[in-house]
Amino acid sequence: PRDKDPRACYVFIADEKIEFVRVKYDIEKTQKKMHYAGLPLRLIERLERGV
Repeated sequence: PRDKDPRACYVFIADEKIEFVRVKYDIEKTQKKMHYAGLPLRLIERLERGV
């Protein structure tokens, strides 16, 4: 989600309950991989801002 929280997010859905779970990850390492993959700088930079 683009909610200014840079952690990764996934969702558990069971019965009638929805739970969002946040997980820290190595943003810098991910940004480097994105750079080497040739992704646009605007996408790389926004990871650390969570937008």
